[in-house]
Amino acid sequence: MTGADAEVGARARLRRRVVVEQLTARAFTVPTDAPEADGTLRWDETTVVLVEAHAGGHTGFGYSYAAGAARALVDEVLTDVVVGRDALSPTAAWGRMRRAVRNLGYPGVASGAIGSRSRCPRMICGA
Repeated sequence: MTGADAEVGARARLRRRVVVEQLTARAFTVPTDAPEADGTLRWDETTVVLVEAHAGGHTGFGYSYAAGAARALVDEVLTDVVVGRDALSPTAAWGRMRRAVRNLGYPGVASGAIGSRSRCPRMICGA
């Protein structure tokens, strides 16, 4: 067995053991320096939803500019379909999260909540 083969084998064994242990969601409302507008709407603050995923001794994070309600959606709906699952399979997690919000409606707050969580696995595994 070459060194590269041993490394691949070690990664495969590690991959099987890394599961999401906990999600922590927080929402922050941050004032802008000055009023902003995009031609259709004006605002003077922005809400950011931050989700931390804890797995295998590492913490990854994701965020989304979304309504503060996205935090509750992570806590009440998405955590159940992510915790205990493979931390290194973001595509599988995304699919489970999409199915979990099917009857809530994917556009809007649900997509913002999923977007904040979807970035977490890439941060954990360093990709």
